[in-house]
Amino acid sequence: NTLTHSETRFPVVEKSKLDDIGASIDEITVAENQLLVQREDSNRALRQKTNYTIIAGTLMIMIIVSFLIYFTLREMKFRIVAYQKESEMNRLKSNFVSLASHEFRTPLSTILLSTALVDKYGELHHDNSILKHSNKIKTAVNNLKVILNDFLSLEKLNAGKIQPRLESFDLVKLCEDIAEEMSPTLAPGQQLYYEHKGTGSVVTLDENLLRNAIVNLVSNATKYAGDGAIIELTTDISDNRVSVVVKDNGIGIAKEDQKELFSPFYRINHTGKIPGTGLGLNIVQRYVNLMNGTIVFESKPMQETRFEMSFPHQHF
Repeated sequence: NTLTHSETRFPVVEKSKLDDIGASIDEITVAENQLLVQREDSNRALRQKTNYTIIAGTLMIMIIVSFLIYFTLREMKFRIVAYQKESEMNRLKSNFVSLASHEFRTPLSTILLSTALVDKYGELHHDNSILKHSNKIKTAVNNLKVILNDFLSLEKLNAGKIQPRLESFDLVKLCEDIAEEMSPTLAPGQQLYYEHKGTGSVVTLDENLLRNAIVNLVSNATKYAGDGAIIELTTDISDNRVSVVVKDNGIGIAKEDQKELFSPFYRINHTGKIPGTGLGLNIVQRYVNLMNGTIVFESKPMQETRFEMSFPHQHF
């Protein structure tokens, strides 16, 4: 009987332990589930915070980009308006210069014609005082015409209205005509000589632009070289190069003036009462550039001044 009682107690004890273990497992499972729920809640909250952060950051970037676009567009608008105003002002200025030049030419021509009649009256009555004052009027009118022509040429250059028209012409004949036309404008005691070097005489350039450039350089020499100066106009045609040189043995150009010589509106300090706009050499340089040429100069004060225009010699 004792054996039988012992055998019947053992399974009861083991069942109690198994129940305890099962309860512990259930508690662990519940705790793990709670941890999983808490972790999921934490992850969900973290994801929400991350999404909010991303959304907030995206909105901030969009706001910044919007402001940048706004300020950029506003700046572009201001610049476009300023450009339109500047273009309008340039157009009005160009129209005014053209109109003024045109309107001034008629009364100036009338003045010159009237002066010519006054000259005849003075000659008829042998009145030198009339001729003297008449010459002063003609000189003033011609100076004003030069100024108007300079401003009109500059305005056309700035507006891109002057384009070279290359054509073949006789360079020697052109320079001979210029020398003949400008001889009466020489100052007292001045002499103007023309010399051509090379076998040919025909070149392919813009004859009108080249004429204006040569006349400007010779005119400057007559105005600034001083009384008694010798002015030399020389042309040279080689196989691949055309050269036009204007040289004088006058007072020269001071070192401090040479670096700004081609700047618009720049005038040499010692010009004194000599009329001019300071545009001539700038216009000459731009004419030369339009014909794919170059212009250089050298000057020794109180000795000489030499300008040389060089162009490619085109054969057709």
